[in-house]
Amino acid sequence: MKSYMFDKKVRGQKRRLRKLLKGIEEINAYRYIEYADEREFDHFHIPAGFWIDSTATSSKVKTAFCKAWIKKTEEIIRTKPDTNHFCKVVGNLTLPSLWASQIIIFYDRKYKRECRNISQSNRSRF
Repeated sequence: MKSYMFDKKVRGQKRRLRKLLKGIEEINAYRYIEYADEREFDHFHIPAGFWIDSTATSSKVKTAFCKAWIKKTEEIIRTKPDTNHFCKVVGNLTLPSLWASQIIIFYDRKYKRECRNISQSNRSRF
């Protein structure tokens, strides 16, 4: 059974896409880098609502979002500060639920390893 929200027409896709792309550009990845010793990670979710996952949302809109998300991840990787801190950037595009995608910046090796082990154990269950 489909949800009522996904059966409706998605209006204003161009406007919503422009707002989404602007939100992606405004992500300030290293604003808390001076607190990297105290923080294990930073993460950024999609600056949009559930409309991106609707079956009525155009594939062109979804493709434009994916390209912008990958481009922003590459930009964050390129602009990594030259510090003595460990810093690993991970871009996650979740399909078919794009709304769950995120960019994660790990500041702690141990925490990154633990997250990786958890994600691998979750894959093995399915």
